[in-house]
Amino acid sequence: MLWAFGGVSSQLVLVGVNALVLRTSGANMAGSTSVVQSFRFTFAALAPVVIMPIYHAEAALAFIAPAALLLLAGPPALPRREEDTDGENAAKS
Repeated sequence: MLWAFGGVSSQLVLVGVNALVLRTSGANMAGSTSVVQSFRFTFAALAPVVIMPIYHAEAALAFIAPAALLLLAGPPALPRREEDTDGENAAKS
């Protein structure tokens, strides 16, 4: 059951990242999606090389370290809304 939860969760993350890229990429959606997919492929290929030594040292750390990295690096990497400085979207009174 845990593997099923992990599979569903990973797919939700991938769909969410693709949706964010498509929403914020502007005119070059295909190029933005291509960059995201290339990073996904590259880091998926590097993950065993990086995580296996950690797993051999301490099995639990091999799961905790990537989760902590995602929690620390994920939020700052998300796109932010531009603040409305000229009051165009201000509520009319």
